[in-house]
This record gives sequence, structure tokens and C-alpha cells, in this order.
Amino acid sequence: MSVQSFRRESPNAFNAVLAALGFLPFIIFLILGYIATAPLSQAQVLDMVRHRVLPAVVQLRCMDANGDEVQSGSGIYNTDSEGAYVDTNAHVLRAADGKFYGCNVYFPVPDTGGFYQSAYYAGPGSVVLYDQQQSVVDGETIQGIDYAQLQLDGPLADERGRAYPFPPVQVDGYQPMVRACLPYKGTPLEIGSHMYVLGYPGVGDDSLTFTDGVVSGFTGEHGEFIKGSAVAAPGSSGGVTVESETGCFIGFVTSVESDSGGTITQILSGDFITSFLKHLTGVHTYTPEVTAQQGSAGLTNKVELGNISLAYPSDWSVATSTSKTDGTQALYIRSPYEGALDGMAEEMDVWASPMGSTSIEAQARDMFVSAKAVDPDATKTTSTLEGVDIYTIQLVDNTYAYFPEEINTEISYFRYKDRDYEIEIDWPIGSESHAYKTVFDLIMSSIKFR
Repeated sequence: MSVQSFRRESPNAFNAVLAALGFLPFIIFLILGYIATAPLSQAQVLDMVRHRVLPAVVQLRCMDANGDEVQSGSGIYNTDSEGAYVDTNAHVLRAADGKFYGCNVYFPVPDTGGFYQSAYYAGPGSVVLYDQQQSVVDGETIQGIDYAQLQLDGPLADERGRAYPFPPVQVDGYQPMVRACLPYKGTPLEIGSHMYVLGYPGVGDDSLTFTDGVVSGFTGEHGEFIKGSAVAAPGSSGGVTVESETGCFIGFVTSVESDSGGTITQILSGDFITSFLKHLTGVHTYTPEVTAQQGSAGLTNKVELGNISLAYPSDWSVATSTSKTDGTQALYIRSPYEGALDGMAEEMDVWASPMGSTSIEAQARDMFVSAKAVDPDATKTTSTLEGVDIYTIQLVDNTYAYFPEEINTEISYFRYKDRDYEIEIDWPIGSESHAYKTVFDLIMSSIKFR
């Protein structure tokens, strides 16, 4: 009906039409708002994941100190006003020595997930690693999570030497999931919910792999992990998980636990990441380099055992015990964890036992024979501290069931008054190895005989 025809109506009818027209924009707004927030069907969620999320799930190939691609993982591309980013696990980015040297980022071929449509580079100065940053969530202090944000620095070139478009042409991978999840805001994820998993497991060749499964449970000291039944493997870390009924982002594949009973995929919760980032304290977790640089001044606490005393850093923990059988006293000095990826508290264990019938030198010699069987390069040295001879064996050991990687081990023996002392020190091989060795040497040199 045209405007002219309205005017042929009676005044009352005309006023009623005008009143209706006044509410029309509001009515249209409500209709559009409902359409925008209406729940997607499962078929629509699947279509969204295939065509909107999948193109933004990237493969990361990260480098060592020589610039070689030595490890791979997965991540999701996203953008803001300041740049183009990839979110992933922190452990995907760190090389074997614990440092980040840069990654190449490969976008899949849309629709098929083939390797690859375009490629980009992110250098060492373009990352924020949250595995060594502290946060307080629900009153609990958390020393880091296995999460990182990587900013893309620029494009790589194709086979003809032409740079790929920068920033990438792909849509932010979070956006469609955020929109799909609006009707479910505040609705918790439940056991039995179905999920999709997108990533680049090593068993799936170079192309993207799309699998599904169910939420099998929840775990973690702070409830930060979700257990899933979807198939994953090394290379899946940083992979994207989406709830298939709602289209909501669940989190990042972080690890795969396997035994003879089967395999469980562990997922770092996206909701937990959000809470962690909101409550950062600005404090970085422990690093031994600070104590090493302080020297003996960093050893502010003291503890006694038998006829000796030792100094140790104030932020290290101490525990003691005494054997009811022979009165052997034990002292355990442990470092703090460096962050979410630290699998081992570096440790000095000291035992003070009743003096044995064999010489302390013979005890050290027997241990050296055993050490050579584990590490042919093991060494034995003798030093003197305040007139007391100390026999020390050093080796690289990989026999610890609780720590699957090789570790440095140092075992020292000495006899003082009526007691035999044995000191074992364990610390991992890695970027902080030298700093821990310095701290342990400082503790050893702090020994006082009473």
C-alpha cells in the first residue's frame, strides 16, 4: 500500500497506521535479533564447522635454534584491531630446550582441509606464553596454563616467489562459534555431549583431520581439563574442539593419555582460559636464573640435619623425616615448579645415617660402579670442604619412572663425626639446567659442620 492510499483512510485509521509504522523498526530489530540468536540445528552446526571454522584451523611447524622445523601442532586463527593471531598450546611452541624460536603457520585448503593454501611466519618476539604466568581463579593461585597466543609477522612466498595475502583472507575462526553459542550462554558443558575435533595429528599425514567423540568427564587440579573420547595423537595439540549440538567452542586438545585400556584426549577448557586471562596477577612463575644470579645472597633460609646445616632459597620447600628402624634422618629440599609445563620439582635429598662399617670412600666407589652401568660417561671427583672429604659421582640418568626424560644426577658422600651423609641432586636437562646446577652448587658450598 502506497503512502497516498493511506491518506484516503479515515483520520482514526490513518493515525493507527502511523502508530504501527512507528513500531516497525523495533519489530524488525526483534525479528533480526531472534534470527541472529536462534539455535542452530546439528546439521547447521556441522555446516558451520566445515565451512567457517575448518579454514581457520592451522598447522604450526615450529623451529629449533638452527631454524629447522622440528615439531608440529595445531591452532586456531583469529584477529583483532592490532593484528592476526594463532591460539594454541604453549608446549607446541617451545623447543626441546624450552625456548621459542619461531613457527611457520600453514592454512588448509578450504572444504577439503588439504595441505596447504597459504603460509605465514611468526618470530620469537611475537608470542605471549601463559605457561609461566600467574593468575588467581576463584581464590586459587595458578602457576600458568598450557596456552599461548602467537602473532603472525608476515607472509611466506609460494613456489613462484609471490607472497601470500597478508593478513590472511580467512575469517576469524572464533566468530562463528561465538555467534552459534549465544543462545546457550551460561549453559554448562555436560558429560555425554558430542564434540568435533579438528587438528593435525601426525598419524593423519599433513592434511587436517576431522574426528568426533563425546565429553567423557572433567579433571585437573582446578577443573581445567575436559576428557574426550575423540581420536587424537601427537600433532593434535592445539586442535580445536566444538560442541556438535550447539556449535560452542569447547577448548584446545592438550594431551593424549593412552594405556592398554584405551585412549583419552585431554582438552584445556576455553572457559577456564578466559577466567585465567581475566585474573592475571602480572607475576611470572619461578625461574632459577634469578637465584643463580643472586649467588649466596639468594640462600636466605637455613636448615639443620645431624651435625650439619645448609642454606637454601626462601621460595624452595623443605621436608624432613626420621627412620624408626635405625634413626636415619632425611631432608628433602625442592624447587618450585616453573609453570604449567614443568613436570619435575628439582630436588636435593640429604640422608644422615649412623656411621657404617665400610669407609665412605668405598661406598662412593661402589656407587660409581653402578653409575657407570647406567651412564658410561659417569664421573667421580673428590673435593674438600672445611677439612671434610666429599666424593661426588655425576651421571645422566633416564631410569626414573616418574620422569620419562633424561635427568642430571649428582650423588655425594662424606663422613662427619658419627654419621655418614649421602646427598642426591636431580635436575632435568634443558634450558634451565645450568641455572639449577649453579643453585645446587651454592647450596652444597653453604654446608657448615657443627
